[in-house]
Amino acid sequence: MKNKLKEKEAPVQIAGVSPMDCNIEFVGTSVGRKVIWLQNGKSRHFEELPKSIIQELGKMYLNTPEAILEFTTNPEYRNPSLERQIELFTFYNYGDLDDKPDVINGKLQASENFREKENCPSLKFKEIKINGASLTKEELKIIDLFKKDFPDKACWDELGVKESQFKYLKSKLYRKANVQSKTGLLIRVFHENI
Repeated sequence: MKNKLKEKEAPVQIAGVSPMDCNIEFVGTSVGRKVIWLQNGKSRHFEELPKSIIQELGKMYLNTPEAILEFTTNPEYRNPSLERQIELFTFYNYGDLDDKPDVINGKLQASENFREKENCPSLKFKEIKINGASLTKEELKIIDLFKKDFPDKACWDELGVKESQFKYLKSKLYRKANVQSKTGLLIRVFHENI
């Protein structure tokens, strides 16, 4: 009988932290919604990004009218310059520190499931996905309530729906996530940074 060696899972490493990792990881700071980036084990300010990456982010931003509207009309942002708008856009799309690089071989990757808060402004211009499927605002609200350990009755009261409608929404959410229970959903939510 052959001995089977168990493969050890490699420890998760934050993208850009290794001196040998030339990919880029964006990190949002909670103070001022600034973005720093990691590459080759060093952190740098957003303004120091290679021009090609800034241009790609700018193109992506300028093709997202909902984001432009948010950053140019919301008084919270205090009439920011175009450069600052692009940094805010980057913050809301890529602000989560994780093991998946945001730029690989000079190419921007898909935005992350990062939300600064439950009712994050980014929900106006990007999708949050679970198991590859887009989540509706109601489904995100259910997830947020489950994360706070709300029982089902409190959830349907909070959503303003009847029990039968809540059960339908919950089962649809479980199918999207490919899970059978609230615990399974919360584990999936954790793994997908929702």
